[in-house]
Amino acid sequence: MRVGIGLDFGTTNSSIAIARPDRSSEAVLFASGEGKTETYRSVLYFEPKSPATTGPLAIERYLAADEKGRLIQSLKSFLASRLFTSTNVFGRQYTLEDLITIILRDLRTQAEAQSGLMAGSSDAPIVVGRPVRYSNANSAEDNEFALSRLKKAIEKAGIGPVVFEFEPVAAAYFYESTLDHDELIMIGDFGGGTSDFSLLRVGPSARRDREPDTELHRQWQRQTRARTDPTRRLQFSLEQTLSRSCRDRRWEHRCPRRSLRLSLRDSARAPSR
Repeated sequence: MRVGIGLDFGTTNSSIAIARPDRSSEAVLFASGEGKTETYRSVLYFEPKSPATTGPLAIERYLAADEKGRLIQSLKSFLASRLFTSTNVFGRQYTLEDLITIILRDLRTQAEAQSGLMAGSSDAPIVVGRPVRYSNANSAEDNEFALSRLKKAIEKAGIGPVVFEFEPVAAAYFYESTLDHDELIMIGDFGGGTSDFSLLRVGPSARRDREPDTELHRQWQRQTRARTDPTRRLQFSLEQTLSRSCRDRRWEHRCPRRSLRLSLRDSARAPSR
């Protein structure tokens, strides 16, 4: 029996997790040439007169091909762009939503083969991660545009109902579940298309203060949206440091996703209530 499903459609990698009643979780395993893996590459590979291949198998097929087809990646980074409406692949026109749907449908099929139907309910919808700000989004309208396109692709893939959660907030909830005291933490979420930084108060008191319809609950929501100049400078500094470990020094496009939590408990502990 399961109590929840989480879906992360990422710029570089995607994953699905199943939550159990005993508070344990299980990652869905996906097929690859080297066996099962928890990491599903968010890529498509097209060849003439052949169905599209997705995920780890798409990369393996592309590398093995003598005459290369068309490899498409980083689709999530175009969600906020109104310039990318569709593309022609070997004589067939695909919208951005169509391309993402192909990936999501394969994610759903493999997850259902392992764990049953990928169907949520009104009481327990599937939780889908989203960045605080989508790549190339310059306004709230751009963010909503990106989200509407992702929703459409999710629906076309037969997944739902869903609810969206900010990715750094999801990380904060997980960390908070281990605490017996209050803390002020910084969550750094380094993705293939965006990096988000959020300051959040977590712990027993913070949980009580976040009860719905309270001012403190609304403050919690606002904290996840804050991206000030200092955090942008911190982001640049961290990315410059971490990029030194990357083979070709191109952080945004080549390095694997990393997550970083900087605890500020010693310098800015959240006050007890």
